[in-house]
Amino acid sequence: MPAQDHRAPPMPVVRLVVSDASHAYLDAVQRQIEQALLK
Repeated sequence: MPAQDHRAPPMPVVRLVVSDASHAYLDAVQRQIEQALLK
């Protein structure tokens, strides 16, 4: 049982970190696209 308790918590944390990184990446891509269109 302790193993499951140890395993469960990290999952949501990893998902949050990944989603946060993907959001930052998408923001950077959007800015690059906007700059390219403005030029």
